[in-house]
Amino acid sequence: AAAAAAAVGGSRGSAPGVLLGEAFRAVWRAPEGLFLVLHNSTQDGKRSPLELRIIERLLAERHGVADGGAGVGVGASTESVGIISPHKLQCADWQGMVAGAKGVEAAFMKGVEARTVDGYQGQQAASIIFSSTVSDLATLSANEAFYSSAHRVTVAFSRAVKRLVVICSKQLLDFLPVRAEAYDSMLLWRKLRAMCKDAGLLLGTGTVGGVDVSVFQGRLGEGDVIV
Repeated sequence: AAAAAAAVGGSRGSAPGVLLGEAFRAVWRAPEGLFLVLHNSTQDGKRSPLELRIIERLLAERHGVADGGAGVGVGASTESVGIISPHKLQCADWQGMVAGAKGVEAAFMKGVEARTVDGYQGQQAASIIFSSTVSDLATLSANEAFYSSAHRVTVAFSRAVKRLVVICSKQLLDFLPVRAEAYDSMLLWRKLRAMCKDAGLLLGTGTVGGVDVSVFQGRLGEGDVIV
């Protein structure tokens, strides 16, 4: 995961005029890096149709088939991509979308598999898209040990060779567990917030399914890694 955690240029800023599609294309144009796709949904638990739509849009932009895009280059569109989620339901929903895809959708979704963290142990991909899924505060609070597991997050984040794209809700990123041990385990999420949302570059904003979405590129100092 060293390449995925390499330093990236740019500085903290805003890009209110940049369409979400352009921000997604910027993710694939970058040779490597850490990216955060942050949304403000508050209602999803073990499955998130919103995050599946975001993944679908990301992959469409990768192949230049959304919003009349011209593509981002053969290199980025032929590299391996994997999806990781903490929940089997989310993975199964994605595989169902792939199975039902036709035409151009089938082309850009083909071969992109979704697996749980355990299912991806020992494997890597050039780009990993991590769908955290949960945005419901009650679900977070009731399962804080599961969502704050440092081991689970470390395994997931370290599967990326070049690009790590983390999709998560503001609820999860700002979540404060009650138990002290769970709070300590949220260190990786706090690092992610610091590198991307607090000190990173805002690539663009927009909406997906009526939900606000922002895309950040992480700003890491020399030698910094997230895992």
